[in-house]
Amino acid sequence: MKVNKKQLGSNVRRGVLTGTVAGFFAGWLAFSGHTRQFAAAEYEAQQAVSQTAADLVLPPVPALPRLPTLPTNPSYRIGTGPSGPLPQLTIPRGISTQRGTTPAAPAPAAPAPVNAAPAPVYVAPAPAAAPDPVFVPLPPFVAPPPPPRPAPTTKASPPR
Repeated sequence: MKVNKKQLGSNVRRGVLTGTVAGFFAGWLAFSGHTRQFAAAEYEAQQAVSQTAADLVLPPVPALPRLPTLPTNPSYRIGTGPSGPLPQLTIPRGISTQRGTTPAAPAPAAPAPVNAAPAPVYVAPAPAAAPDPVFVPLPPFVAPPPPPRPAPTTKASPPR
């Protein structure tokens, strides 16, 4: 017995299509047949949960504990350059700016608080002398050579 390949392929495709459609419908019919049972079970579970929640009495949530303020390191903004303010020099007490005079005795300072950093003394850097810019003319423009022509890769068609 000789089997025709076209007829065999057609029968297989028809069987696969029929089985797929039949399985689809059977699954949906089974699902729709059980939806009432699913709805009843869901309703019962919801009633049980709400009854249990009504029986629970939860204690009140306590407020968060108050924490003391944490010590932080002082930070200072240093602004330099044309956009920042001009630097100011601070001369510590007890240093004389005139020659030949003796420095005064430092005044007794108040006791410093715990974990306090000493106040910074900022001394402006001396401005560096910038050299004058020198402008050198650019060399004349020289066009690059044109790219080489590509070699033909196929034969020309014969004339008609």
